[in-house]
Amino acid sequence: MRYRITEMEAGLWGLGLFAIVTLIVFSGRLQTADAEGALLVNGYDLGSLGTSLMQLFTNYGRELVWGLLVLVMLLFGNRNTKIMALELGVLFLVGILVGDISKILLPRPRPFPTVPLTLRIPNESDSSYPSGHALIVSIGAAFCLARFQRKIVAGLLTIEAGIVCYSRVYLGVHY
Repeated sequence: MRYRITEMEAGLWGLGLFAIVTLIVFSGRLQTADAEGALLVNGYDLGSLGTSLMQLFTNYGRELVWGLLVLVMLLFGNRNTKIMALELGVLFLVGILVGDISKILLPRPRPFPTVPLTLRIPNESDSSYPSGHALIVSIGAAFCLARFQRKIVAGLLTIEAGIVCYSRVYLGVHY
């Protein structure tokens, strides 16, 4: 008989993983790898069309896509879908809270002052870690993969989340 992980266990594992990654980031052990990875992604020019697409994903791939998803689930879903929409909305709020508190307690500068990146969007001045974009879209993607019965929809949303995360590094505002 297969053991099925509960949502609470998955959440605790996710929180534990976030704590471990945070410790690794602030230990400084990966700073060189972070900088080299950022230079590699940022240094590959996608051309004007690719850069415009990355800007679209950065500007609209978090609030618009995921906010609309929750809204559509609430407006057009059955009872179970509406409950899932509320759960996802609460997860987003918790993610925003954890991310904002982390940025205040553990500020990490953005890479462009010290790493010679091409900044392709206006300078952002808040802390680099954790990326609010990456945090929210990752929460959404993990939720969809775990809870959606239509795996093709979950897969497409996960791809969208991956592009949002990539876009933040490509545009020069994150490691």
